Amino acid sequence: MKSKTFLLLSVAALIALSAACSGNAEKSSESKSENPAADSGNVETSLVSQELPESDSSVQDVPVANAVDELAPADKNFSRIGYISSVVILTSLPEVQDAEKQLQNFAQSLQSEIERQQNELQKKYTEYMADKEASQSIIEVRTQELQQMQQRIMQLQQNSEQELAKRKEKLYAPILKKVDAAIAGVAKKYGYTHIIDITAGSLVYADSSTDLTALVLKSMGVTAPAR
Repeated sequence: MKSKTFLLLSVAALIALSAACSGNAEKSSESKSENPAADSGNVETSLVSQELPESDSSVQDVPVANAVDELAPADKNFSRIGYISSVVILTSLPEVQDAEKQLQNFAQSLQSEIERQQNELQKKYTEYMADKEASQSIIEVRTQELQQMQQRIMQLQQNSEQELAKRKEKLYAPILKKVDAAIAGVAKKYGYTHIIDITAGSLVYADSSTDLTALVLKSMGVTAPAR
């Protein structure tokens, strides 16, 4: 009924505008009453008068866009999609800048330890190469020692990457939670049903009323699991 009313509003506005331009609205009205067969297009106008207020001036003053905005949210099938840029949001937050500084300091401490062990390995290797009088048994022991040191450094590098990733996840978890809450709040406040992150190309918010999973399963004869 709302869609029909909006269509009739547009028809009424066009008729009123046409009458104003002709400068002879009253004469036109009289001719219509005398010769109804010559003006079959007035059927829609009579319908408008039955469903809308008598005054047409309010119809002319309301922009079409506003009528659409008022109509759409009331429609249960209406979807409104927006997008955000997570890069712009995250790089603009002071919390992210603080987190990045902490990550840089932590990464530097890990790198310093790796460099210390690498320098120690280099020193041992130089001594190993400089000793020309070492027996075969000593050479084998030193060779094994150097190999073990090298393996420890490689393991340390892998562990450092994992520790850095864990630290980043820990620092960013509350920030991302805050951003998600802000996105959901904006979506609900301004009537958006879906929000897409153009940076990642992924859906970051969706109104549960637009979830068609259960309907798809039902059409396939399957009952959707409880959530």
